[in-house]
Amino acid sequence: MISIAALLLTAATSQTQPDAIFNDAFDAGASCPASISSPNGPLGLRQVSDIWYYPNGIRHSVDVRDFDNIWGHISALDGLTDWPGVGGASPTIKTIGRYEYVAARFHVPFTAPPTLWGTFKHVMYSGGPRIDVSISRTCGDFAPSEPYCLATNVVNDDSSFMRWRVSTQAWQSCTLEPDADYFVNIRFTDPTATGPDCSGLTCQTTIQQYIGGL
Repeated sequence: MISIAALLLTAATSQTQPDAIFNDAFDAGASCPASISSPNGPLGLRQVSDIWYYPNGIRHSVDVRDFDNIWGHISALDGLTDWPGVGGASPTIKTIGRYEYVAARFHVPFTAPPTLWGTFKHVMYSGGPRIDVSISRTCGDFAPSEPYCLATNVVNDDSSFMRWRVSTQAWQSCTLEPDADYFVNIRFTDPTATGPDCSGLTCQTTIQQYIGGL
């Protein structure tokens, strides 16, 4: 089976390459702040966590500042799949501080087809407390200008909560531009929330992604 990354790579070889600074890498200035403000006080940047791919094992000490490290796998032993990742991947980020945020960056290739789309779901099992999620060009931005690029107070009930698409004609979707960098920003809506997926000062969250339109 041909992977999503392979299809995008094949398309790239037949087109003129863009400015090298955006090719296969992020602008060096796209680093995330160690702390951001929120309605509940300062939130520190979570950098590393174990990730559980139920029922396919755990990856340890994963750099969660990179989207591909989270949704680019579907098991503990498979190879890395570049953005948009593996369809149906359901990673559980095991450790996020109650007063922390995750900012997972990704690059949309200039070859990404306008039909490409994805949907996020807050999974019921091991889903953790309610979360706020945004897609933004800015790290730690939970007030993006596009209304469909923000979801707040998302409960872990297996419902889809955000859809993205690489098209200006996207209906009720977060629009992504080709050859651009973005962050998936995640925080707990209420850091004081408790439940079986929390322990002490940390909780976990499971966010599944479906992909279509290739």
